[in-house]
Amino acid sequence: MEHGIDFFAEDPGRYERFQQEFRAQNILGDCINEIIDQHGDKLELRDGEERDLSLLVASAFFGKAQKTFQAVIRLCALGFGEDALILVRSNINLLINI
Repeated sequence: MEHGIDFFAEDPGRYERFQQEFRAQNILGDCINEIIDQHGDKLELRDGEERDLSLLVASAFFGKAQKTFQAVIRLCALGFGEDALILVRSNINLLINI
């Protein structure tokens, strides 16, 4: 239970049926954070007067992607997998834009 919400209240067996997928989501989230920690210094930022803007945009994109990823996990836990796919597509488009 997270933030006082039981994500599996309507269907307590959902976690057991999809526990492999929920574990995979957690592993993927951990891997994303590890990659950013290890390789964040290799992100190319624009030089000159656009450097600050470039840094701001990169930070905003990463923050949005992380928040969207967390929303996908919660939607899946609540049984809204189809709706979660729309957010996954949004993150894929964000990755393409970066």
